[in-house]
Amino acid sequence: MDLLWKGHEFRDDQFADFRYLDSELFKEEEATLPDELEDLPPRPAEEDETLAWPVATVIQYTPSDSQPDFSRYVHSHLVGAGRWSWEKVLSEVLKPSDPGEGRSASVILLPRHPDNPDLPNHSGGPKLRNLPVKEDTFRDVISKFCVHQAIEIILYRGAHAIFRDHYSVKNGKTDKHPKRYPVPCTSYILRTSISTPPDLALSITYFPTLPRLYAVFFGLSPKQIGFIHDRLEFAGSAALLPFTFINIFLEIEKKLRFDTITACRTKVHQLVENVDVSGDNLALVRLCQRVTHLRDQLDLWRGEVVGLRDGVQEGEFAREAEGGRRLLDAGEYLDRLVRGYEAGGRVCDGILQTAGFAFQVVSVSLIMRRGARDDADEEAQEATAMAREDTKTMKAIAVLTMLFLPATFVCVSFPLVVLPLLYVAWVTDRVDFDRLFLRWASLTGMPARGRNSRKESRKRAMGYLRRCGGFSSRCLVD
Repeated sequence: MDLLWKGHEFRDDQFADFRYLDSELFKEEEATLPDELEDLPPRPAEEDETLAWPVATVIQYTPSDSQPDFSRYVHSHLVGAGRWSWEKVLSEVLKPSDPGEGRSASVILLPRHPDNPDLPNHSGGPKLRNLPVKEDTFRDVISKFCVHQAIEIILYRGAHAIFRDHYSVKNGKTDKHPKRYPVPCTSYILRTSISTPPDLALSITYFPTLPRLYAVFFGLSPKQIGFIHDRLEFAGSAALLPFTFINIFLEIEKKLRFDTITACRTKVHQLVENVDVSGDNLALVRLCQRVTHLRDQLDLWRGEVVGLRDGVQEGEFAREAEGGRRLLDAGEYLDRLVRGYEAGGRVCDGILQTAGFAFQVVSVSLIMRRGARDDADEEAQEATAMAREDTKTMKAIAVLTMLFLPATFVCVSFPLVVLPLLYVAWVTDRVDFDRLFLRWASLTGMPARGRNSRKESRKRAMGYLRRCGGFSSRCLVD
């Protein structure tokens, strides 16, 4: 995002219509002073203690005979929680139209709004655009610090953005300039995405000809506020240059993202060491999703930094501090930062490869176990089918045995020659079963009763058949 608005001129009513900042963005909860800020300069005893959240820090740099190099900040006020009032602090901030040629830098460090369960929250933490100030106070800050109107939509959208705009502001009348005259101005707005919490934002408005600078940080933690204090305390006259604050913001953002990368790398090492081949290990999948999202956000933010680096105009940040000290070269620093984000992207790729390999190991083990289980199930099914077939066969054999076993004994006992006898008996119905039994006995080789021999019994049987008119003697051949 670059040059969203051109030829912008600040007016008192420039934020009369808050199209995107709804009423839920401004909160007034009471809060106590964080422990990390207790060592900062306390409020004067005469100040009232009826003010509410937030505990914001306002730093005012003004020229001083005793501190010509700005080796330490001159004024630092804590606003809210019984400290200074916004009205009191903002009244001391020099506006661009104020008379005088004095250099100044005014900085507001706005902390994050505390968690509020009633607010819609999709990022896992307080939203940056839930501003911890009253709406009237926010309007006063916007007006006093000459914040560019792009801050409204940039805070609302919640996407990565590095915005820069060069324009002129009509300054007020002075003894030296009886008419309003244009003053060149440059605005910078940096904002990280809400999808990678904690998100941050920074607004810088710089008047190089005065010179005066106004900076507002949004969404800081107490530790980050302390970090900014430490950096500004020894910045010297570099605190009057916009790139000092851009550098601080980029360093905070880089530390947040690279701490996340380090945590993910440690996590994947722990998961690989403690990988459980008996489970699905969904933690690896979730880690891959998190690192993939982080990798995408790093690429997006690196693209914004590359745009800032490529768009820096000749001499825009090339200034020397008082005393001959050489300031940080903006182009060189941005080049290093881009290379650092590229290295961070490669680390993310390594984490994804390691997690993917570990997941493949787990998946192969699971597939092998499931395959063995499937093979065992298939063998069990085949055994069951065979058992069923065997059962059917045994049942058939049992039925056949019950039906034909007695018949088998009969067939063994009754030779073929007996069948004609039975046929004759059935057709002619002229048979004496006692005599038939006697004939059957003689034909099957059973000994004849009485004194008759087997041969005689056979003769009698054949004679009986001839008398019955059934079969000839050929049919009775053994």
